[in-house]
Amino acid sequence: MGTSWYGTVGTSWYATVGTSWYGKVKEFKSPLHVVAAFLLRSREKQPAKVSQLSQRVAELQSPVEQQQQRLQQQHKEIDTLRQRIRSGSEQWKQRNNVI
Repeated sequence: MGTSWYGTVGTSWYATVGTSWYGKVKEFKSPLHVVAAFLLRSREKQPAKVSQLSQRVAELQSPVEQQQQRLQQQHKEIDTLRQRIRSGSEQWKQRNNVI
């Protein structure tokens, strides 16, 4: 039984810590050049994926901005109608001598 950075190997304490990355690496059967090729391919694909996701965000952002503008316009219309109701109510009160 040896001692590792994670604790004493072979004790029950070590078993309860969980699987270490070192243990996972030992189980990995692919040769190093296969792993390197996979990682390089993944790195090469990242800019295209980022570009695709950025484009999708832009496509989704446009309708959201349009809806926000429409909502602002509707709020302005509501405010205008409220002001008209208030002024109409005041005019009605004045005409009918209501305090």
